[in-house]
Amino acid sequence: MLSTTAPLLDIEQVPNCKLLGMIISSSLSVRDHVDYVCNQRLYLLNKLKHAGLNKQGLATVFQAIVVSRVLYALPAWFGRLTQLDIGRINGLFRKAHQWELAGRVYTVEQLAGTADAGIFRATASNPNHSLYQILPPLDQIGIHCANVDVLFSFS
Repeated sequence: MLSTTAPLLDIEQVPNCKLLGMIISSSLSVRDHVDYVCNQRLYLLNKLKHAGLNKQGLATVFQAIVVSRVLYALPAWFGRLTQLDIGRINGLFRKAHQWELAGRVYTVEQLAGTADAGIFRATASNPNHSLYQILPPLDQIGIHCANVDVLFSFS
């Protein structure tokens, strides 16, 4: 008779892993990801500034390597951020603006609200989306996304 159970393999336990560009800890904390984003990016930008890259170039690189990294999967991990994590990311954004590495000051709350609103807008305007059928009529939709009040008009 054939056994239907798979042999147990030794599986190494690790404190964190990188999965699709996100660093996730064994406790599902995103603190290691926040550390990675906050610690390594300003150093590179500061080196580029001292090498003579102009403000527009710095803003473009900041958008590409910092803001995009924060935005990546933000709706999925925003709820896992602690106040300390939010403060660190917002501090990174303020510092980058003070050092003239970014053209404006971002906040993680604003980015999360914008990302949530974009996902909701895509869902609410796509009749083929699996959640579309359970939404109220489009002219009555008012939502609260990540501390940002958003009222959509699809007229």
